Amino acid sequence: MPKRAKSNRTPAGGMSPARTSENSAAEGVEVIRRENGAPLVIKHGDVEIPWEEFNKLVEEQLKRQAQGIGRILEVQLGKLKDFIPVEKLRDKRRGERDAIQLVIETPDGYTIRKAMVISFNPQSQFYKLVEKLGHAPKPGDEIELERDRQGFWRVKAL
Repeated sequence: MPKRAKSNRTPAGGMSPARTSENSAAEGVEVIRRENGAPLVIKHGDVEIPWEEFNKLVEEQLKRQAQGIGRILEVQLGKLKDFIPVEKLRDKRRGERDAIQLVIETPDGYTIRKAMVISFNPQSQFYKLVEKLGHAPKPGDEIELERDRQGFWRVKAL
């Protein structure tokens, strides 16, 4: 049986090799002074930061608001294709369905858009939203938001 060539891909499951404390630093961050093996001072670009201060910044970033309340600024009615390009839809016929798009202000002042098909099926996002609000969405309504893995605001699981 011939030997297989080594792949430069990550192992099965898409997980990268385990990181050690040596290579787990953020990109562009370099430990420049150590004491008893523990980082004492790090360098990021031209700036040197004491480890404790850097650690506090990281903790604050991790604690950064992961959930919040958004406010609906605008409700738009139309066909799904008016809000989402037909090329992005798996089923092109869905573009002709009646839809609603919410323009939502996030807690930090940005706006996001959420488009959904108007459906009264109990499993649909629209139905779940109406059930949660107690009425059809309208400007001024508050809606729960959460951050995804990339840090973008999304409407909390409906």
